[in-house]
Amino acid sequence: MIIRIACADTNTEYLERLIEVLEDSAELHLSMYSDAAILRENAQLGRFDVLLLDPSMYSRDLPIERIPVTIMLAGENRIPYECDTLPAIRKYQRITGIRQSILEICSKHPKFGGGNDGTGGSAAVVAFYSPIGGAGKTTAALVAAARLAAHGKRALYVNLEHFASDGFYLPANAGEAGLSAVMEQLGEKGADLFMKSCIRTKADNFFYIKHFDSPNDWVVMSGEECAALLLLLRQSGAFDVICVDLDAAYNDKTTAAFNAADKIVLVDRADKIGTQKMEAFLAQTHIMDEYSLKMSRLSNFAAPNAPAPEGPIPSVGRLTTTSTADAAALVSHKVSSPEAGFALTLA
Repeated sequence: MIIRIACADTNTEYLERLIEVLEDSAELHLSMYSDAAILRENAQLGRFDVLLLDPSMYSRDLPIERIPVTIMLAGENRIPYECDTLPAIRKYQRITGIRQSILEICSKHPKFGGGNDGTGGSAAVVAFYSPIGGAGKTTAALVAAARLAAHGKRALYVNLEHFASDGFYLPANAGEAGLSAVMEQLGEKGADLFMKSCIRTKADNFFYIKHFDSPNDWVVMSGEECAALLLLLRQSGAFDVICVDLDAAYNDKTTAAFNAADKIVLVDRADKIGTQKMEAFLAQTHIMDEYSLKMSRLSNFAAPNAPAPEGPIPSVGRLTTTSTADAAALVSHKVSSPEAGFALTLA
């Protein structure tokens, strides 16, 4: 769904900066107005769905009633009392925050209700799984997403672990809406737009969603809800590839992710314990019969010249050991390292 947004302000410098950032959003079609008469004429003709309005552009003959959503910009100009009931957002904040607020407000309006109709797109889903605790699955998923993003793919990283371990690389504030809020909106009108309002950006083309507010929110998520979440993300049209970081436990959520995935990357750690656990996992014929054709193996903590693991699951590459103790630097090192080229084969 394309949302037509009119940005109205007498401050043309602010408008140009706003448009420059917002126009990167594929779901937004933007126009700018600094002349009140032209704004009034186009509002009367119904040429936009959303009006982002600075109070300096307001007049009583502006036909706000013909505009589905009008959002006031709260800044240096006082909001007129006639507009007190309209939603408002802070004018001077990061423009990405303005975008998120616009999408969240629109998600609650009947015009944009229903959100995704399944025609927005179909991203590739790559699930990262390991039965081995501490195998470096999160690092592998982050490296894959970052590598794909660096090569022009719109890559979304989603952490579906019971306890998140991505905070070393992906910043998140306690008050931000994330997976817990998205799960509450599943099945509601505007769920697609609301989900997009929760998306955060790490770098160009690299996107993520904050982990669950509480581990209990992960516990109560059913396999069906996990499948619905991944379908929502896949069909949103906002991403090319979704890298899903799964919990080490094998449960209904894992099954849902495996069913949704186009590819499943098994992250291996070739010590004695890791080898034993991986062999036990690969011996589960009910899993192998269903999903082995989607699977590949990635060796982590690998020696530079170590052979690929033996077995029916093909090797997709390796992440070699490194001397750095900084976890975030470790991911950055692997992203720029030739050994991380495995990620480019996942899309």
